[in-house]
Amino acid sequence: MISGINNNIEFAEAEERKRLQQKAEHDSAVMRDSLTRFINILNPHDESFTSDDADDDALFMACSLIGKYLGIEIHKPAKSFASHSNRMDIIARTSGFRVRQVALKDEWWHDDNGPLLACIEEDKRPVALIPASPGRYRLHDVKNGIITEINSKVAKTIAPFAQMFYRSFPQKILKGKEIIKFAFWKCKGELWIVITMSLCGSILGLITPIVAGIVFDTVIPD
Repeated sequence: MISGINNNIEFAEAEERKRLQQKAEHDSAVMRDSLTRFINILNPHDESFTSDDADDDALFMACSLIGKYLGIEIHKPAKSFASHSNRMDIIARTSGFRVRQVALKDEWWHDDNGPLLACIEEDKRPVALIPASPGRYRLHDVKNGIITEINSKVAKTIAPFAQMFYRSFPQKILKGKEIIKFAFWKCKGELWIVITMSLCGSILGLITPIVAGIVFDTVIPD
């Protein structure tokens, strides 16, 4: 019985040490993040980003490709306060966009998922998955400078989860015109199709009674 009590005490102490260690790591990450945002507020156009880790450079370049596709300007985080574990969050906050994790299921590359940030399963190097056309994606391996058409074989080399970027409202008061522009920034082609189809429908609606009148005047004269 005493042995069991001692084991419970040791287990509780181990759990408490683990909890305190996780809390310390979390607090450290929050502090680094806060310092990074503070530095970017003081110097938002800082271009001094360099990295001793090639994967960090590849991550930034992959994010830049996705940002270019989405019309988001990707800013380089401050050099001294970004760790490998939280660099993605810092890039997102610094550049004013949001990120959410998505699962790459079935033949996902045949769907319209927008550009995605993923990694190669084997060595976890970051890659950009950019739509080439409806139903087609290309894998941009920025670390090795290789672009590959994605098929079932290539898809198997990609980790099953990716990061989806989406634009957020700028930090200012927006006018109605700016909100509409934000809402339809990537839908100009579809918007013109809708407008054209609406005009065609209206014209057909006007032509139908005119044609009917002509037919009736011809078949049933006064």
